[in-house]
Amino acid sequence: MMRRYMCRVYVAVFSLVLVCCFADRNLRAADSDDMIRIRAKYHIIYTDMPREMIYEAIARLNAMAEQYNQRTKGFGGKISRRLSFYMFSTYDGYLNSVGRQFRGSVGIYNPNTKTLKAAADTSKFTEGQIWHTIQHEGWHQFANMVVCKNKHQLPVWLDESLAEYFGEAVWTGDRLVCGIIDVEGHQQKRGNKIYMVPRRLGRIQKNIEDKKFRSFADMIEMSHSRWNNDMNAQNYDQAWSMAHFFIHAKDGKYRKAFQKYIEDMAGGKRKSLPAFRRRFKTNITTLQQEYNKWWTDLKGDPTAQLRNVIMLETLMAFLGRADMQGIRNIREKNFETADEFFSAARDGKCDLNINNRKIRAMWLPRSLLKRALNRVKKHPEWKWELETDRKGRPQLQLTTPDGTVYLCKYTPKLDKKGKKIGVNAVVEVTEK
Repeated sequence: MMRRYMCRVYVAVFSLVLVCCFADRNLRAADSDDMIRIRAKYHIIYTDMPREMIYEAIARLNAMAEQYNQRTKGFGGKISRRLSFYMFSTYDGYLNSVGRQFRGSVGIYNPNTKTLKAAADTSKFTEGQIWHTIQHEGWHQFANMVVCKNKHQLPVWLDESLAEYFGEAVWTGDRLVCGIIDVEGHQQKRGNKIYMVPRRLGRIQKNIEDKKFRSFADMIEMSHSRWNNDMNAQNYDQAWSMAHFFIHAKDGKYRKAFQKYIEDMAGGKRKSLPAFRRRFKTNITTLQQEYNKWWTDLKGDPTAQLRNVIMLETLMAFLGRADMQGIRNIREKNFETADEFFSAARDGKCDLNINNRKIRAMWLPRSLLKRALNRVKKHPEWKWELETDRKGRPQLQLTTPDGTVYLCKYTPKLDKKGKKIGVNAVVEVTEK
């Protein structure tokens, strides 16, 4: 069976209660005297970050907005007015803007001023925390201004489940890929301490087995005030796991019903629970029992294949850019083997020069490539091949021990003027 992975996958996300929080009317306007103003494709960015992080932020925000647009196509509208985003290099700068009452948060969307603000201070938070928060809070901004057009709010469980859904999306350099289930846990910082957050799959399964999750009906009817008064990581886990189930379980059995329910809520004309019952056309208790069984039956790494797709797309983001810029091996030839490309990539020979104005829009941070190369290194049993297509473009092929073959190809991504701005990577997966 062959699967073609492009931009049609969905996701999962986790957020500590203190990491992502909704702003209230006490938020102050930012003093932007020391901030530069950047007009990006979908955002107006105010920041005091160094240049490399600014260009990374532009690429990530573009991918983020395009993911939101794609997932709400048909009912969400388009971003007709650029969204305001403030990115602070220090935590003090962030707190001076949002108010000290939000100490402990990484980012906040204020629905009153329509601004998204985040602290990109890596001395306080990990890169994962920062971008998880921006993607989570970015959804709240998009839902408020584009999906609901500032007329009403989505049901809180739905808004938070989708914010979490997008929060853990993985950036490949050219797009966000959704759908990963966390089976390893991840590092976070709190002050000067680094600690591990337990894997999300394990938390979901334990809460189901211990019967700690709410009934579906209770969750779907929950008001914003109840959610805020009882704010805890368990509610975020349940909301995300419900969305993930409705999108992915049983080959997308409930995906269409969930989509229609979201459309109903975006329109603001129906109450949450009656609309849910109308669209799903099944007993909610029976549905929750099916959800419980699906989650508790998951073993190992249920999204390992998607993890490999993300790795391949990331590698191709760099290989494709190197190919478009004529970056070759030391013998001034095309890379002849995958190992030759990996070696050159580790040595920084595939990096683009951020000082070159002509290719600056395609620049990517080395940290992104490093993560993909680390996954390659962890699996010496994998078989890699590098070939070229009929147009002479490189394509990467991975064969795993179980016989699954991943073939990654690319075409240049162009802007409206025909300028190369990135890579469109496509991964074809053939299962043995």
